[in-house]
Amino acid sequence: MHIAFRVDAGMTMGSGHVMRCATLAHALVAKGYQVCFYTRPQAGDLCQWLIAQGFIVIKLEPANNAHDQYATEHGAWLGTTQREDAKQTLAAIKQQPNFWIVDHYGLDSYWHSLVIKGTPALVIDDLADRNYSASLLLDQNLGRKKSDYNKLTSAEVLAGLDYVLLRPEFLSARKISNIRQSLEHIVITMGGVDQPNASGLSLTALLAAEIPTLKSIMVILGQANPHREDIEQRARTSKPINIQIVQGVGNMAERLRNADLAIGAAGTTSWERCAVGLPTIIIELAANQKLAAEALFATGAAELVRLNEIGDKLAQVACRIASTPGLLTNMSERAFELVDAEGTKRVVARIIDSLEQSQLNPNS
Repeated sequence: MHIAFRVDAGMTMGSGHVMRCATLAHALVAKGYQVCFYTRPQAGDLCQWLIAQGFIVIKLEPANNAHDQYATEHGAWLGTTQREDAKQTLAAIKQQPNFWIVDHYGLDSYWHSLVIKGTPALVIDDLADRNYSASLLLDQNLGRKKSDYNKLTSAEVLAGLDYVLLRPEFLSARKISNIRQSLEHIVITMGGVDQPNASGLSLTALLAAEIPTLKSIMVILGQANPHREDIEQRARTSKPINIQIVQGVGNMAERLRNADLAIGAAGTTSWERCAVGLPTIIIELAANQKLAAEALFATGAAELVRLNEIGDKLAQVACRIASTPGLLTNMSERAFELVDAEGTKRVVARIIDSLEQSQLNPNS
């Protein structure tokens, strides 16, 4: 059985879509399925990373930046029109898929009807802002409800944190993680690209803070982060704090488990942090992160600082968390309650059900 992914990564859209699809792909391979990725090469793509993960990557043509009346709100991320993208995808197919997985804000039911046709499919989304043609739709965000998609799709909707796509390492790390008691180790993690260099801005703000218990700061940069040199320059300080800068790590769960507080973006890494009970100061880096950021803040598992507030507010919030008795512990407890790290298993089970149903009813 062959499963095809259509997903991109880039400097504008970031790497989160590819990373969560890779998590799902590994889980499907473990179940005996063949997978491949159809993706458009561009600055900041993860084509080589996917190949290094052992996946077949089929590259579409470079972007021509064409635009037409069928473009979605994020149509510029696609690099061409939906019709042209569909044409390229269909022409590139080496083995007819038994199932499609599509994770792209630039694609909607127009593309789905051209490429997926009668094949069962899962669409992964976060926005609920367009029409979708698929058998399954996944929106793994806190605060998302099935009813948000009532007028947009006839697909079965998998909504909320029960379906968060996390790698197995997070389930393992969760089992040995502890409720945080004091603020000694901070990790900064802003995802794959971090175009505005929120990592560097956050490091500078923390180094200006007065947190007596703080011993170390680790800055974790994504594969495509272009700011390492700047961040290393910011890290040169006479303060008695151990600062580590690492890039493209392969043991994220372990590193998050060993931290007491994260400064991080509101993407999938939010749910990775919750899985290991790590309190967070969320930095909202993009408009599509707004719902998840505000919902997580409302649970008490996180504090919220806007991108333009890092210089003025981040140090204050970190100091308050460190100095307020019980606050860090309460945030850690709330985080643990939100994510059980079993979401990938649930999504894979629904994909298998959908595939089996399509085999039983090939004309449905």
